[in-house]
Amino acid sequence: MSFTSLDDGFYAPVKNARDDAVKRAAAGQASGGAAAGEHAIYAFNRRLLALAGSRLPPAAKAIVGGVTVDAGPRVVLGAFFRPTLGIGIARLGGGAAISLSARSSLCLDGEIAISRLELDGALTIRAVPGARVTVRQLRIVNDGQALRELTSDELGSVKISETISEIARLRGYELVPPGESAGRVFNFEAPGDYIIDDKWAHMP
Repeated sequence: MSFTSLDDGFYAPVKNARDDAVKRAAAGQASGGAAAGEHAIYAFNRRLLALAGSRLPPAAKAIVGGVTVDAGPRVVLGAFFRPTLGIGIARLGGGAAISLSARSSLCLDGEIAISRLELDGALTIRAVPGARVTVRQLRIVNDGQALRELTSDELGSVKISETISEIARLRGYELVPPGESAGRVFNFEAPGDYIIDDKWAHMP
């Protein structure tokens, strides 16, 4: 006989419609909704950054999509970035190599090693299989990615909601894609060795 034990921060099933999730949250229960599930993923990835020695803002709570979530930088570490936890942590440098502000959004996917990164805004780095990226030294400051709560009309009106994705309606909010001035995106679409630094050196 065996069993698996998880702390409650790692168990956030997404099984309830938004209205039911909000009611459960108001009653002091786990909401089981999309907003809580999404933010649980961000929180898990922040924990990996913390294990690697990153500098992160203090833990905080916020009401998002009608439920209380663990707020902070929105961090997405893709499967190709962290095929195992050990590899993911090793690629996140060490000591105080990475610093994120509370409003930051970070997405990493691919074989990416970070030596030093200071982020206050939105940053995405993607690398196809065979592309090896080293972030030698990078400081990013931009407007970042906004989280917009949906209005009651957008949540309740079928006609208005036709312009709102089903995912956003399940969460109760949408993440507004950052424009060119609001976020920085690096896409490496060919195999090779690449270096990113503050001067954006691209070295095959």
